[in-house]
Amino acid sequence: LNIPLTGVLCTDTVEGTLPAQQSYFTVSQKNAVIDTVKCAENKEGIIVRLYECSGSKTPVSLSTVLPVSKVFGCNLMEENEKELPFVQGTLEFTMGPYEIKTFRFLPK
Repeated sequence: LNIPLTGVLCTDTVEGTLPAQQSYFTVSQKNAVIDTVKCAENKEGIIVRLYECSGSKTPVSLSTVLPVSKVFGCNLMEENEKELPFVQGTLEFTMGPYEIKTFRFLPK
């Protein structure tokens, strides 16, 4: 919010096509809402924060198309708490009612 967007006109010729749309992160459940996707405060990876919005315990799959080497569960201060299993671009976990989850994705 504090940094204005800057547009850049690319004049390089690039071959190929881009998809009409692309999601970098997707969740398997509608009541698991991705709230934040941002660069980590310490510049080490991408922070993804989700919350559960319906008041129910929910198994969730969080998937990404980005090349990721490791995923950590973090606290709200973005401190790593535990490395999590990340298989074929997907992280599996359970969210409690109204729970907030924060993850750090480290690039390959």
